[in-house]
Amino acid sequence: MDSLLRRKKPKREGSGCDCNVNAKEMEETTIDTWPVVEGWAVKEARYTRLCSTKPLLTVNGQFPGPIIRAYHGETVHGVKQPRNPWSDGPEYITQCPIKPEGKFRHKLIFSTEEGTIWWHAHSDWARATVHGPIFIYPRKGTSYPFPKPDAEVPIVLGEWWKSEVKDVYDECLRTGGAPNNYDAITINGQPGDLYPCSKSETFKLNVDHGKTYLLRIVNAAMNLVLFFSLSKHNLTVVGTDSSYTKPLTTDYICISPGQTVDALLCANQEPNDYYMAARAYSSAVGVPYDNGSTIRPCSNYIHLLHYLIHHPIMTQKQLLATMVALRAYLKHTPIKSQQISPLTW
Repeated sequence: MDSLLRRKKPKREGSGCDCNVNAKEMEETTIDTWPVVEGWAVKEARYTRLCSTKPLLTVNGQFPGPIIRAYHGETVHGVKQPRNPWSDGPEYITQCPIKPEGKFRHKLIFSTEEGTIWWHAHSDWARATVHGPIFIYPRKGTSYPFPKPDAEVPIVLGEWWKSEVKDVYDECLRTGGAPNNYDAITINGQPGDLYPCSKSETFKLNVDHGKTYLLRIVNAAMNLVLFFSLSKHNLTVVGTDSSYTKPLTTDYICISPGQTVDALLCANQEPNDYYMAARAYSSAVGVPYDNGSTIRPCSNYIHLLHYLIHHPIMTQKQLLATMVALRAYLKHTPIKSQQISPLTW
């Protein structure tokens, strides 16, 4: 995620994050600065996942691709493309594809959109790897229709094949059948820690207890409807497909291919590591699909929500003194009716 520099917000009173989206007082949205992406180049880059390396078609060598950030009403892109249909849809319908070594300038108009959408390639299956989020903020001087989150986090769900994407697509056309099942599902380009050769690179979302995070979720998978949830945490859905919605608090969401969801996550549990996971959904009778349990990584992807502890209760010297005192206490105090687990020093 590209870093955002924000003005320091006032310290909140009370205990932890405010997930009451009906609160009357809303903080003004202020984005001070962000990196600007200038000059996009569609090119191949080599990526290693699941113990093997293969070439990917990317933008600027990034998978997923760069984040576009804009304010409501700015000229960048519009989902509905009012009076500007000439650059929308698949190749050969309204325009020819961009030639190798060629250049193309796209006029993009944000007309009514606000929230999260995404950009992606429209040539065969190139969108499997050529895609990225678009964050559209409220007009300058206005605010979100919910309490301003402490941070925003892109969550891009995707698929990974050990074979090259073009080979998967070509075989599908040749046989007339369904595409081969993915070898992994990814969050922000990384498989979960149950997949081989993946544990060290698994996406980990670090959070501070008591803060609220806006998850900007994109389902960039080709054909998968996905359930998504975080262990012991609720999500408050506040928007879909760049439009705000009536707030809905739930313990999971269901997101279709190409859909986006804006959801607030309150880090209100005990500091620890919690899994975030998803699985494919299918209601068709007699149609095989990958629907295993959490212990089968080919059907679920497991990633971490990690609580950061910035303010330790004791200094190292205080902790050492407490451990010495406790060890002496246990040594001279008989244990009668209760069992105490062994302590590791």
